[in-house]
Amino acid sequence: MDRLTSRVLRISLLCLLMIIVGAWSGLAQAGSAVAVNPYYLGRYLDSSPQPLVLSERRASTPIECSSISSFIIALRDQMNQRNQVFSIHYTDIENSFTFAQVESRINSSLHQVLYFDDYLKFSYQGHQVIWSGSDNDVVIDFTVQYDTTAAQEIEITNRINQILLTIISAGMNDEEKAKAIHDWVVLNVAYDTTGQRHSIYDALFSGTAVCEGYALLMFRMLEIAGIPVHIIDGTGDGEVHAWNLVYLCSAWFHVDATWDDPIPDVPGQVRYNYYNLTDSQIAVDHTWDHDHYSSQVAGQLADTVYVEGICANQGYAKTYYIPYLSTDDYTARWTGLALANSAQQSCNVQVSYYSRSGTLLDLEHKTIPASGQRIFVAATPSGTEGWIKVEASTNLDGLALIGQTTPAAMYDMDMKATLHRRFLLSHLAADGVNWDSIVMACNPNNAVATLTYSYYNQEGQLTATRLSSIPVNGSVQDNLYNLFGQNLAGSMVIESSQPITAFMLYDSLTTTWKAGLSALPLD
Repeated sequence: MDRLTSRVLRISLLCLLMIIVGAWSGLAQAGSAVAVNPYYLGRYLDSSPQPLVLSERRASTPIECSSISSFIIALRDQMNQRNQVFSIHYTDIENSFTFAQVESRINSSLHQVLYFDDYLKFSYQGHQVIWSGSDNDVVIDFTVQYDTTAAQEIEITNRINQILLTIISAGMNDEEKAKAIHDWVVLNVAYDTTGQRHSIYDALFSGTAVCEGYALLMFRMLEIAGIPVHIIDGTGDGEVHAWNLVYLCSAWFHVDATWDDPIPDVPGQVRYNYYNLTDSQIAVDHTWDHDHYSSQVAGQLADTVYVEGICANQGYAKTYYIPYLSTDDYTARWTGLALANSAQQSCNVQVSYYSRSGTLLDLEHKTIPASGQRIFVAATPSGTEGWIKVEASTNLDGLALIGQTTPAAMYDMDMKATLHRRFLLSHLAADGVNWDSIVMACNPNNAVATLTYSYYNQEGQLTATRLSSIPVNGSVQDNLYNLFGQNLAGSMVIESSQPITAFMLYDSLTTTWKAGLSALPLD
């Protein structure tokens, strides 16, 4: 090879290398951002906020997300579990994005998560996020800081359940429950005049907190008791402040437990100056973003002064349970309800949607005319799974329909008017290849339900038992093949420590066929 040829070859290889490097640098990009929750910043108007302990770390295995809805669900689940470090591998087969759009997608997804979760919104301090990749294909590393840890959240839930068992009794209506919770908070929490304690954990276990701790504790206690509630951030007498909106029977009222608690603390004294106020009443010394909260309460803000006994005729004579709920924009899955009123008078209906973990997701109210019917789709965020409670002023007939378009499928399940502790599943088909048998059950109680599954073969012999559990006000989906780790062909008895209702779905693994089987009560 002559010197000229050699030189041309070296130049050509160098140019090729530069092209490859340039192309790679165009594909592999990186970005980062640090954000502090504005509600966290708002605590420290007179001084600098406490520093966020954030670092560049990557979770061992990224969560795979192929749509914006699945990305939002993953982000919500990780934050609700109080995970501090997690990674998400995000692509989008429906709504592709450029690398320059990654940060805006992260921000909009986080906004949606916090918009539907007041408890998380006021418990999250801030985050650092680092992303790398290319157009429509990035790995996003999150480091998030919260007021509480996952272990503390378990402590909080357990302690609240213990308290509710002592202050709420069977037969109490929502108004009586809300007052009992308000009084407990005022009597057991003292205002932190040092301004250092903000969390629900401080309020519950240290017995002292500022307004945020009061509002968070009111929120969680009311939520677990099944009463719709929001947290409002605004000002009180011109200073940063937080309080609650509480739904009682027909309207949303303002409740400020902080301002109902004397300062300095007076043991045994409860005031009601800021208990169940209308917008105009509390607006005398409180300000807030009216538009933001009015959109969440669907125009049902109280417009008349509260009078004790508003729920005396709450009017819900019947309660029904539907053990499964599912919505997902990605698969176009939806849950519909068909309700019929055979009475010769109109029926007032309240529909409550709960997540699998027991969180009240949403609330709807319907009026069904005499001998009339209403059909509607559950109004819950995409990616929701859980169960439904239907309360009605007259007897109803009805069912739920679960349908999706990708792949096309639909099945139904009856509403149940009674709860039981023992059930029979008369037939099983579960081999992990052709069929799955999936038990769906809900637990509308203030205590965890422990389930015992007893499997009987076709000869009637008890072959195996397994345990499961359902959270307070939550639900479960137990895949029986996975639970038992063997083929099942026979029957199953379910025993529960709490009264529940249950349903079983036969799910074909080779076709889109699905079929339902009601769990037959044995008690």
